[in-house]
Amino acid sequence: MLQDVLLMIHVWLGNWWTFGVLFILTGFIFAVVVPRAKSPIFVAVTTDLPKRVLDEYMMTWHAHDAERFFREIGPNGREAYRIFYRRTDFWFPGLVISLLYVSFLALAFPLNSTLSWIAILGFAGWPFDLAENINHYRMSSSYPQFTSSALIFGPIFTLTKWLLAVVLPLVGAVGFIARAV
Repeated sequence: MLQDVLLMIHVWLGNWWTFGVLFILTGFIFAVVVPRAKSPIFVAVTTDLPKRVLDEYMMTWHAHDAERFFREIGPNGREAYRIFYRRTDFWFPGLVISLLYVSFLALAFPLNSTLSWIAILGFAGWPFDLAENINHYRMSSSYPQFTSSALIFGPIFTLTKWLLAVVLPLVGAVGFIARAV
């Protein structure tokens, strides 16, 4: 079973053409789609609140960040935030970047490598991104009453997503270096 999954991953995603398409698609999503989709969230903001959603607080956010964010975007911004998740963030960014990471790792650790299974780790960040999105969606609906679990686990989801976003390309780079040596 695992061998079949690895074969599919390496055949479909483990080539430079697929990687290139995913790279361009990821760039387009993060440079064009996401900024346009999230801009309505900040329409009514008149303060120096950074124009970034909680997902973009690198490496994570704190309870006071969430409280300020949801207060300053106001009721219309909170509704726009929920729309942003329903139309965009639940679907595109996390999945596409996960596929990009899988493709990169499949190239770094080819099917004939004993470490070819590492390509699957490219999907590791996606569940944390989805959990983070669900958490933020629920927080925008429950403001100003955040649950303690939202304030405890939400930052952990964000931190884990960002750690994987940084570590997985490094793992791929090590794979390429090891093959070159």
